Amino acid sequence: MLIKLIFPPLNNINLFCTGTYVRIAALIVKVEFRQNGVGKKLMESAEQWAKELGALTLLLNSGNRAERAAAHAFYLGMGYQIKSSGFVKELH
Repeated sequence: MLIKLIFPPLNNINLFCTGTYVRIAALIVKVEFRQNGVGKKLMESAEQWAKELGALTLLLNSGNRAERAAAHAFYLGMGYQIKSSGFVKELH
Protein backbone atom coordinates (compact mmCIF):
# COMPACT_ATOMS: atom_id res chain seq x y z
CA MET A 1 0.00 0.00 0.00
CA LEU A 2 1.25 3.46 -0.86
CA ILE A 3 0.19 6.47 1.15
CA LYS A 4 0.56 9.96 -0.20
CA LEU A 5 0.84 12.66 2.40
CA ILE A 6 0.14 16.12 1.10
CA PHE A 7 1.30 19.26 2.83
CA PRO A 8 1.26 22.79 1.46
CA PRO A 9 4.51 23.92 -0.14
CA LEU A 10 6.66 26.11 2.06
CA ASN A 11 7.87 29.54 1.13
CA ASN A 12 11.14 31.29 1.99
CA ILE A 13 11.70 29.81 5.45
CA ASN A 14 14.69 27.61 4.75
CA LEU A 15 18.40 28.43 4.79
CA PHE A 16 19.23 26.00 1.96
CA CYS A 17 17.07 27.40 -0.80
CA THR A 18 15.02 30.41 -1.83
CA GLY A 19 11.48 30.52 -3.12
CA THR A 20 8.86 27.85 -2.75
CA TYR A 21 10.05 24.36 -1.88
CA VAL A 22 8.74 20.93 -0.89
CA ARG A 23 10.42 18.84 1.80
CA ILE A 24 10.31 15.04 2.07
CA ALA A 25 10.73 14.37 5.77
CA ALA A 26 11.06 10.60 5.38
CA LEU A 27 11.12 8.04 2.58
CA ILE A 28 11.65 4.37 3.32
CA VAL A 29 10.96 1.49 0.95
CA LYS A 30 10.48 -1.91 2.58
CA VAL A 31 13.46 -4.19 2.01
CA GLU A 32 11.52 -6.67 -0.14
CA PHE A 33 10.51 -3.90 -2.56
CA ARG A 34 13.95 -2.32 -2.98
CA GLN A 35 15.93 -2.55 -6.23
CA ASN A 36 12.67 -2.75 -8.20
CA GLY A 37 12.24 0.92 -9.10
CA VAL A 38 9.77 1.70 -6.31
CA GLY A 39 11.93 4.41 -4.72
CA LYS A 40 12.67 5.95 -8.11
CA LYS A 41 8.97 6.10 -8.98
CA LEU A 42 8.15 7.65 -5.60
CA MET A 43 10.85 10.29 -5.98
CA GLU A 44 9.86 11.07 -9.57
CA SER A 45 6.24 11.41 -8.45
CA ALA A 46 7.27 13.74 -5.61
CA GLU A 47 9.36 15.83 -8.00
CA GLN A 48 6.49 16.11 -10.47
CA TRP A 49 4.05 17.05 -7.70
CA ALA A 50 6.48 19.70 -6.42
CA LYS A 51 6.81 21.17 -9.93
CA GLU A 52 3.02 21.27 -10.29
CA LEU A 53 2.86 23.27 -7.04
CA GLY A 54 5.40 25.72 -8.41
CA ALA A 55 8.19 24.64 -6.08
CA LEU A 56 11.70 25.53 -7.16
CA THR A 57 13.43 23.00 -4.90
CA LEU A 58 12.79 19.63 -3.32
CA LEU A 59 14.50 19.00 0.02
CA LEU A 60 14.94 15.51 1.44
CA ASN A 61 15.85 14.46 4.96
CA SER A 62 17.89 11.26 5.45
CA GLY A 63 19.70 10.08 8.55
CA ASN A 64 23.49 9.89 8.72
CA ARG A 65 23.52 6.30 10.01
CA ALA A 66 25.56 3.58 8.29
CA GLU A 67 22.42 1.69 7.27
CA ARG A 68 21.37 4.72 5.17
CA ALA A 69 24.46 4.52 2.92
CA ALA A 70 22.60 2.75 0.10
CA ALA A 71 19.79 5.30 0.30
CA HIS A 72 22.30 8.14 0.12
CA ALA A 73 23.88 6.58 -2.98
CA PHE A 74 20.39 6.29 -4.48
CA TYR A 75 19.61 9.99 -3.84
CA LEU A 76 23.00 11.07 -5.22
CA GLY A 77 22.33 8.96 -8.31
CA MET A 78 19.02 10.79 -8.78
CA GLY A 79 20.86 14.12 -8.84
CA TYR A 80 20.42 15.22 -5.23
CA GLN A 81 23.29 16.91 -3.40
CA ILE A 82 24.32 16.60 0.23
CA LYS A 83 23.81 20.03 1.78
CA SER A 84 23.68 19.74 5.56
CA SER A 85 23.86 17.62 8.68
CA GLY A 86 21.44 17.65 11.57
CA PHE A 87 22.25 17.37 15.24
CA VAL A 88 20.53 15.47 18.00
CA LYS A 89 21.01 15.23 21.75
CA GLU A 90 19.31 12.63 23.87
CA LEU A 91 18.05 14.05 27.12
CA HIS A 92 17.96 11.63 30.01
